[in-house]
Amino acid sequence: MPEVLNGKIMIISSGQLDAITRARPILSAMSEKLYVFEGALGAGSKIKMVIELLEGIHFVSSVEAISLGAQAGIHP
Repeated sequence: MPEVLNGKIMIISSGQLDAITRARPILSAMSEKLYVFEGALGAGSKIKMVIELLEGIHFVSSVEAISLGAQAGIHP
């Protein structure tokens, strides 16, 4: 599951240990950021879902903080 991050590709992958061992050189060549989780297929997608949820929460919190500051008279 690739994602562009500051011009770099990040891959989050999962699978059985033997499959990960065989795929790691290829995945490492494709990206500078490789996160591999041993376990069932689909674990990487679930981790990506959690990451996106956290990114959304942080984005909303940042916007709320800027709005609160603006209401208090602080230049955003």
